[in-house]
Amino acid sequence: MNEKQMDIWLGKTALTKLSFNNKTTLETYTFDEALINVSRQKNIVETVVVGRDGTVKEFISNGDFSLDIQIGIDSEDNISYPELELLKFEKLMSEKREIEVGSDFLLIFGITEIVIKSYSVPQQTHANRQVVTIQAVSDNPYLMKVKEKE
Repeated sequence: MNEKQMDIWLGKTALTKLSFNNKTTLETYTFDEALINVSRQKNIVETVVVGRDGTVKEFISNGDFSLDIQIGIDSEDNISYPELELLKFEKLMSEKREIEVGSDFLLIFGITEIVIKSYSVPQQTHANRQVVTIQAVSDNPYLMKVKEKE
């Protein structure tokens, strides 16, 4: 996907299939309907110059992608409240590491791993469904090389 195609989708909400892969337990959670909004800020240093209105801007880098995700957790029998499913999901959200994600929409932006910043589970009147809202940021795997002194 080129930059122009990526810019078309930035800031727009898309309905997509989404899977979370827990790297610790190796479990996969798939949701057929997820609403995802992807946004990104640039890292810019703004310097005030004496005698000049405004600031001088220096582009440093593109920032991480911010993700607002909304999913619905349904019970397996589609009748009762999805208590067991919600407990499994809460365990995933409590992970203290990055989570692999799978989504055709997120692949447009090259996003394959995220870090959960927060999530919300508002009480609702549905008997068999719970909506969950997640705020996350993209994560890029990196490898650090340590060079020992000789």
